[in-house]
Amino acid sequence: MVTIVDASGQRVGAVLDLASYEQLLEATEDNLCLRAYRVIKPHVSDEIAHGKCNACG
Repeated sequence: MVTIVDASGQRVGAVLDLASYEQLLEATEDNLCLRAYRVIKPHVSDEIAHGKCNACG
């Protein structure tokens, strides 16, 4: 990884090798899936408990 700094020495960017980029991208996608699951789980659990789950068959 190469860090890019501005004239005052503040970090403003980075250049990643492809393998590191792909690893970060996969971790981001995994995190988004987990967050979506955590948001929807209480709603689906409630629907199942009340026999209202449309996706349950």
